[in-house]
Amino acid sequence: MALRHFMGDNHPLFRTPKTGARGVYPYTDSIYYWWYEALRRSSRYQRACRNDGRGMAKLYADFGDVVSNDFRAWWNERVDGEQRGRYLFAEPISAEHVAELSPSDILAWGGAWDREEQLVVAIPRHYTLRHVKRYVGEIVREANGSRRKRKSRALYPIARKFNIHAMRTAFAYWDLAKAEPKLKRWQLCNQLDKGRQLSEEDLRTNYVWRDKQSMNTIAVRYINLADKLIKGAEKGIFPG
Repeated sequence: MALRHFMGDNHPLFRTPKTGARGVYPYTDSIYYWWYEALRRSSRYQRACRNDGRGMAKLYADFGDVVSNDFRAWWNERVDGEQRGRYLFAEPISAEHVAELSPSDILAWGGAWDREEQLVVAIPRHYTLRHVKRYVGEIVREANGSRRKRKSRALYPIARKFNIHAMRTAFAYWDLAKAEPKLKRWQLCNQLDKGRQLSEEDLRTNYVWRDKQSMNTIAVRYINLADKLIKGAEKGIFPG
């Protein structure tokens, strides 16, 4: 059985190749890893996992228990005969061969083929092979060049453009804020952003409030981003 593919360069890689390869990234740089991590941080979904999906039945039926399993085990769980990761995020298999259509095929199709996936062309029988290659080539090039960006048809498509570094940083701030609730926002930044850390001498200056204000803004922005990602994951939308 053919494996379903993932749109873009997003498939998580669990094994590091012996030699470096372009376009190969560890699973922690996959958008799907951070989708999983966002759902793990949802108190609502944690409660659903403890109660067999109660309260979030549809999402739980698809995503399962993200609390008890690490990412690799969760990704490889079998759902409908395939990996959970592929079940959730891979594109459905479409016809990938060239075939002659009979008039009855056209009538049965009713013009309802997916124009993002198939191109239907009528070829006069008297054309030479050279002419067929020329004209069909022109049609394909024009269709591929002018069509809008292909849309994902995965069960759970990626919702928008994303930045893995921003997600990783956002969850670092969110986690530290939860672990150390007494820390002020600027103190979170002081711990996590090595380039902005304030020394004891800095803290004694008259203008340190400006640094604290800037650091406070950074921390709030990242925590808000993490909250947004978690709420989106609760709705099956990521990045939210």
